[in-house]
Amino acid sequence: MGMLSRIGYTLRHSPHLRLCPSSFSSSGFLHTGHTSQLAVLQGNDVVYLDKREPHGTGIRLVTDVGTRLPAHLTAVGRSLLSTLSADALASVYAGYGWPRRTDVQVTSLADLVPLLDEVRSRGYAVELGSTTAGIRCIAAPVSVADGSAVAAIGIAMVAGTNSMELDQLASVVREAAQAFSATLKGTADSDEHHAG
Repeated sequence: MGMLSRIGYTLRHSPHLRLCPSSFSSSGFLHTGHTSQLAVLQGNDVVYLDKREPHGTGIRLVTDVGTRLPAHLTAVGRSLLSTLSADALASVYAGYGWPRRTDVQVTSLADLVPLLDEVRSRGYAVELGSTTAGIRCIAAPVSVADGSAVAAIGIAMVAGTNSMELDQLASVVREAAQAFSATLKGTADSDEHHAG
């Protein structure tokens, strides 16, 4: 399946997200000077629906729109996986091959679960070097009215180059995810009102 086909499939099967990329693009939710991205969970992968890079950046990340990556390696993926129950997580990873992209390894559910516990505790995910060596990512889930996580937004940067502390960046990402969640909830409420 090609990139455009993957995006189309994702949007067709994720009704909450039909307005999501355009809302993300026009919102300016994340003002950190770093690359921002929007992704959804599909099985044990994430698919990137949107990406915004700051002007003048020399960094070329692998998360172009339509790119599919193993969820367990990414901050956006871990933020979404952290919302699943233990049974759902076990089902998603039954018989999984645990691919890796760098020397940073997560090779089993036993490796992944403590990482997801940390995400639940903090309210955001941090990933360093497991998708691309030397790149740090921070992400938080986006939810709809029933509380289910339908997407994640995050930022990516070269490790050690950010002027803000990790906690500050994480707060910006969490606030952005909450604001984006509110936007999606408002869209759903409006749709229900018009349908009624």
